[in-house]
This record gives sequence, C-alpha cells and structure tokens, in this order.
Amino acid sequence: MANRSWSGAARHAWLLVALLATAHAFRTPHHATAPPPSGRHSHNERGLLAPAHEALGLLATGPPLAQPLEAPPLVAEAPPLVIAEAPRRRTHWRKKPVQPAVQPQQQLFRNRFIVAKDFLIRIPLDAGRQVREFVLLSHLAGCVQLGVEAFRPLDSVHWSGSALRMLMEGNAGGSSLISEVLAFEMLARAFGAHLEKTEKELAYRPGSKITDFAIQAFGENVPLGVSVTRAYSWGGPPTEEEERPWDRRCRGRPVALTPCAARRLLEKKLFAVNSSSRNVRNYRWRKQILFVWAFSYADACLLEEEYLRISTKLRANTVLLISRVSGVEWIW
Repeated sequence: MANRSWSGAARHAWLLVALLATAHAFRTPHHATAPPPSGRHSHNERGLLAPAHEALGLLATGPPLAQPLEAPPLVAEAPPLVIAEAPRRRTHWRKKPVQPAVQPQQQLFRNRFIVAKDFLIRIPLDAGRQVREFVLLSHLAGCVQLGVEAFRPLDSVHWSGSALRMLMEGNAGGSSLISEVLAFEMLARAFGAHLEKTEKELAYRPGSKITDFAIQAFGENVPLGVSVTRAYSWGGPPTEEEERPWDRRCRGRPVALTPCAARRLLEKKLFAVNSSSRNVRNYRWRKQILFVWAFSYADACLLEEEYLRISTKLRANTVLLISRVSGVEWIW
C-alpha cells in the first residue's frame, strides 16, 4: 500500500513538474537550455523522475537548430501607392446670410385703414409721402390708388362742415355733385385737406375750363386745385336683381373700361386741368389733383397704365388719385 501511495504521489509530482516545465518553455526562447536536475534524490526517486527530467529537457530545449528560423512574411511588400490628388471642384453652395426679419405690417398689411361709422378708407402706407412729393416738386408727377367702402346709405352719411357747404352751394351743373363732395371728404380724412374755394367761388377768364374746388393739404400752405371725374362705361339695361333707385338716372349696368376709353378720358381731363390752371383769376395753386372714381380694380390698373403713357408735358402739372369704391353706388 505504501509503494502504491508513493508511486501515486510521484506520478502527481511528475505531472506538476511537467506542467511547470511546459509553461516555462513558452516563456523562454528555443535556444535556452534547462538546468540539469538536482542529484539529491534517492534511487527510487531518480528512477521515477529521470524520464520526467528528460522529457522536460526536450520540451524546454527542443532539437538543436543550425540557424534560427525566421517567420516568412505574411504579405509581400507592395510598392508605395501614389494617389494623385483630384482637382478640387469649386462648389457654388454658400451659406446664405441671415435676412433681417420683415415687419408684419410691411409684409402682410401694406395699407393704412381709416375706419369711421360711415366709411372705411384704404390708403397705401407711403401714400402721404408720395402725394406730398408729387405736389411740392414741380418736375414730378405720379399716380396713387386709394379705396373707399361705405357702410351707410347716402342719407345717413356724416358729412364734415366743408362737405355740407359744398352740398348747399351746389356746382356749376351736371350730376357729379355727390362724387365731388365724397372726393373732398376722402381728401380731408386721409390727407388733412381744408376747403378754400368751391366751384362757384372760383373765377376764370372767358372760355376756360373749370376746376371743381380748391384746397390746402398736408398741414401747410400748399394750395391745390381738385378736379373730379368718374371712369365708367354703361352696358345693357339692369337686371331685376340690380334694380336700385339710383338706376333710374343711369343708362344700364357699368362695364369694364377699354384702353381707348380710359386714355380718351384722361387726356380730356388733363387738358381741362391745364386750361383752368392758366386761366384762374382769384386763386393760385401749386398743382392740381385729378381725382378719378374707378368701378373696379381692373379699371383702376388700366387708368394708371394709360396715365403713364401720356406725354409728360400734358400730365406734369397733375397728380392722379384713383379711388375704387364699394357700396357707394349713389355716386354714379
């Protein structure tokens, strides 16, 4: 039993030594030699451990080599790769500069509104500056479009004192008195106009054309003459739905203006404006305003286009104001 236990212990010791030798072999190079085994062992121990020492020596040292082996290169050395740089392509993309924020009033609402109980007047934001420049500078002449919408019938309109004065005195004749009074009311509310002389108070040389009334505007001593006209053409008889009391004095339904009719109307009125400016006796104005009532937006744009095509000499003394109307059928 003792021999069996001893041989079992020796076998375990041999395995432990073999494992240690194997681990040492992986750490040491191949040309290293293991130290000789110690001779301080009994006979039985030498017999048992000699094969282990020999095995450990072979594992540690390996067979003798004439020259150390070098590991072959895994990948053949490739020639240096030369990459030609492609020409840089000029791109047109650039970061856009940040645009300043547009004021909502300038972006969405380009008009100023004057709201009253009886009228709503639409005026472009820069209309006051434009009209003032057209009036004060003799070499300038231009056109400005306005708009008016009435909330009340004619007998319920709240007229100013000067407008009532015009209504009481009347005009020189014709059916344009209401349109002239409404034109003055718009100029008074939009540009601060003051009535100076009515149509009957202005005196001219014999044979001259006449102006409807004279005003002062813009809070300064800027005398102006004002001539009012209505731009419309009448078609066939009105339908039953279009019957109104004011239709009795009309000749049918209003239709769109033609370029020929618009140009003829403007040339006729501009000639009359120049004639009255030369022949007026008891008042001197800087320029005149030709106030035109337009039935639709298309007619207003057509009138502006034809006005710009007229000769500069004929329109140099006149500022054109075109007003579109809605709910004001009683001026026609």
